[in-house]
Amino acid sequence: MNSTLSKYLHDMGRKLRLDQQTRQEVLREVRTHLDDLVQELQQRGLSPEAAWREAVRILGKPEELANGLYAAHSRASLAQTGMATAPHLLFAFLFAMHLWAATSTLILFLIATVVISMLVWRKGLPDWGYPWVGYCLVAPAAAWLLVFSEVGQATFHLVSSGSPGIPVLLYLLGSVYVLVALVLAWRFLRIVVRRDWLFASLMVFPFPVLTSWLVYLNKNGGALSYDSGRASLIDGATALVFLGLALTTAVVYRVGQRFTKVALLSVALPLMTVLAATTHLGSVWSVGVFLLLLFSLAIVAVPAYLQNQVADGDSTTVQP
Repeated sequence: MNSTLSKYLHDMGRKLRLDQQTRQEVLREVRTHLDDLVQELQQRGLSPEAAWREAVRILGKPEELANGLYAAHSRASLAQTGMATAPHLLFAFLFAMHLWAATSTLILFLIATVVISMLVWRKGLPDWGYPWVGYCLVAPAAAWLLVFSEVGQATFHLVSSGSPGIPVLLYLLGSVYVLVALVLAWRFLRIVVRRDWLFASLMVFPFPVLTSWLVYLNKNGGALSYDSGRASLIDGATALVFLGLALTTAVVYRVGQRFTKVALLSVALPLMTVLAATTHLGSVWSVGVFLLLLFSLAIVAVPAYLQNQVADGDSTTVQP
C-alpha cells in the first residue's frame, strides 16, 4: 500500500469510532475513492507519488473526514435506540410503581438483564447493548462498594486503634477482594473503551443515581424497612431521574455529531446525579452530593482519558 495512503487511513481510522465492521467498510470505501482519484490525476499527467499527495489534499484532513463519516454512520435506528433505552425505562417503571420492594419482581428483572447482557456480549456487543451490560454490573458494583466501605472503616480503626475491629482474616479477604475486583473492572473498562469511550460512559451511566439511592436506602433501615408512604415521593422522583437517563440515552444514540453527544453526556449526567443525590441525601451542599458529582464527572472523564492510552490496532488497518 502506498505510504501516503497508509498514513492517511491510519490517521483517519484512529478517529473513526465506529464498530469494527462498519469502520472497515468505510475505510475500504475511502481507499477505493482515493484509488479512483489517483488514477484520474495520473491521466492528467501527475506522477504516481504526486497524484497520491494531491488526492489526499483534495479529500481533506483525515480528522475532518472522520468526523463527517462518523456523523453519517453513527446514528442508531429507532429500534436500536429503543433497545438502548429499555433498561432505563424498566427501572423507571420499577420505581414509579414501587415494584423494587417486591423481591420476586426485582429478581426477575435482574435475571432478564443478565440474560440479555450475555446474549449481546456473545453477539459482539452491539451499540445498543452497552446500557444492558451496565445494569448487569449493578449488583457486583454494589457488592464491591459495600465491601470497600467495610474495609475502609476497618482500615481507619486499624490505623487509629491498632485493631481493624473485625476478624483479621475477614479484613484480609475483604482487602484482597476489593483489589482484585478493581483490577478486573479496570481491565474490562479498557476492553470497552477500545470501541468508543462514549459507550463505556453510557454503560455506567446509571451508577451515580443508583449509588445515591442505595445510600438513602441504607440510611433508612434498608429494603426491609420500606415505608410506602414516605418512599412514594422518593420513588416518584427517582423514576423521573431514570426517565431523564432514558431520554439522554435516546438523544445520544440518535444524533450524529460527536460534539453534541459528548456535550449532552457531560451536562446531563452531573445534572441528574445532583437531582437524584439531593432527593436521596437532602441538602445540595452535603458532602455526599459533592462526592457523587465527582463520580459522575469521572464517568465521562476517565473513559475519555483511558481511550487515549489504549492502542487500537483494528482502526489503523484496512482489511481486504
